[in-house]
Amino acid sequence: MVSLRKVYLVAGILSFILYLAGIFTGYFLQSSIFSEVEKNIDELKEDLENAQLEYMFLTLKAKGSCQILSSLTNELTSRLYSILDELIKLENRGDPKLQELKREYTLLAIRTWILKSNTKEVCEEDVLPILYFYSIPCEDCLEQGKILDELKSKYKGKLLTFTVDAGVDLPIVQTLLKSYNITETPALVIEDEVYQGLISKEEIKSLMCERLEGIAC
Repeated sequence: MVSLRKVYLVAGILSFILYLAGIFTGYFLQSSIFSEVEKNIDELKEDLENAQLEYMFLTLKAKGSCQILSSLTNELTSRLYSILDELIKLENRGDPKLQELKREYTLLAIRTWILKSNTKEVCEEDVLPILYFYSIPCEDCLEQGKILDELKSKYKGKLLTFTVDAGVDLPIVQTLLKSYNITETPALVIEDEVYQGLISKEEIKSLMCERLEGIAC
């Protein structure tokens, strides 16, 4: 007859094995998610560099190339949103690697914002690119993000947001903050005009109505 002590010993060993299995499964799952985000960032980085070359070439042909430029920048913006969604899911993991991914994402976001803003100007696109600065922790930033997401969803393709953590340690982030004299978050940069502090949904809609033609106001 199997002794009670042996039963407890086997049960303890099995519990320990399951515990380790859970740890390793979680580790490999997180590593897999990080790898996927890294892959998406690398692919977008390469495509963005190509898009910048295409932009320089196509702008030589002036407005005849606007349809290509608009389609290209819209696709890049959409992919940027997907990467941001993945980073938000990883935000609370506390992994040092996340900060490096955020740095990479931030560079892509700023470059895509610049490219889209230039395309809007050259092609007279009826869109509104917004550079959105937030910080952590910041309750108003959370609320501002929700407002922007709601409006972005409602006015698909018209309102484009490029989200940047003001605390990311990058020279270009500091340059933008100083250039626009941003001293608090949330902060929105809309066509070189700066709005600091929480901006209501109604205020943003009013700004959209002033700048866009193809929306109901």
